[in-house]
Amino acid sequence: MRSGRRHRRQPPRQKLLSPTRLAKQVRARYQKKGLKVTCPQGLAGQAGATSDCEATDGSKLVGVRATATDARGGFDVLPFLGADAVVDTIAGSLEMQGYTGVTGHCDGELIGEVGAHQDCEVTTSGGTTPVNVDVTKVEGLTIDFTFKG
Repeated sequence: MRSGRRHRRQPPRQKLLSPTRLAKQVRARYQKKGLKVTCPQGLAGQAGATSDCEATDGSKLVGVRATATDARGGFDVLPFLGADAVVDTIAGSLEMQGYTGVTGHCDGELIGEVGAHQDCEVTTSGGTTPVNVDVTKVEGLTIDFTFKG
């Protein structure tokens, strides 16, 4: 005899990756010797949730954004450069060309996807110039870009 009750199917349980476990899994994705990854926050097991980590090989610091793809702990990773890192790279290049007192700012981070764009502004002893920054190549955590002002 069946009762008149219906059993509702429970949604999948959301999994939360702790900061330590997320850092370990991000490090495993890049398989680079000597890579250190820190994640200040864990990653919620909800599609679209994000958590930013920092990765360094001792010489450069790169951001890594983890984006949850499902409730079971799956996620994608995408490297990015913070606005300050982009300005520092541009300033270094310009200083090698003889410019002095280079400062600047960018509107935001530079996402590690070929074709990604960011607007920056650079000031040298010659004045202030708008600069267009475009990603040309991404290989692992290395983000190559060009800039033109």
